[in-house]
Amino acid sequence: MELKVKKLIIVLLLLFCFINISAQVVPIGGQSNYTNNSIHEILIANETWTPSGFYTLPSYASTIAIVVYSDVSSAIDGIVVKQSPTPAQNWIKIDKFTYSIGGNKSTNIFYVPVQYKYIKVEYTNGDTAQTIMEMTTSVFIYPQTIKTY
Repeated sequence: MELKVKKLIIVLLLLFCFINISAQVVPIGGQSNYTNNSIHEILIANETWTPSGFYTLPSYASTIAIVVYSDVSSAIDGIVVKQSPTPAQNWIKIDKFTYSIGGNKSTNIFYVPVQYKYIKVEYTNGDTAQTIMEMTTSVFIYPQTIKTY
């Protein structure tokens, strides 16, 4: 029962506390480039999906969440989250994760603390072609509070 409660809490956090950045079209650095750090298409074996741009995070972002649902595992370190302090795509912080299925299909959530303003999320599929794939990238925002001591 405790595991079900934990899963419910995670789902509620995703529903109520996250801004889905895949649904936003955000201009990058005033240029005509746009980004989409989420994927909803099937990949063949060993295929890598890379978004064409990157995403500019709001200054109050605290955590990046990547939710993956697929019927096959990713490549080892197949989820790559890159962060940079500048839009020059000089990726300073890189986090890597492996998506593993626990049965027919499985959902995994990966969290990365925000350290820089610009992000890009890439996904590399494993050795087997997918029949279903969804990866959504979201940003957790913390409340703006002022404390007086």
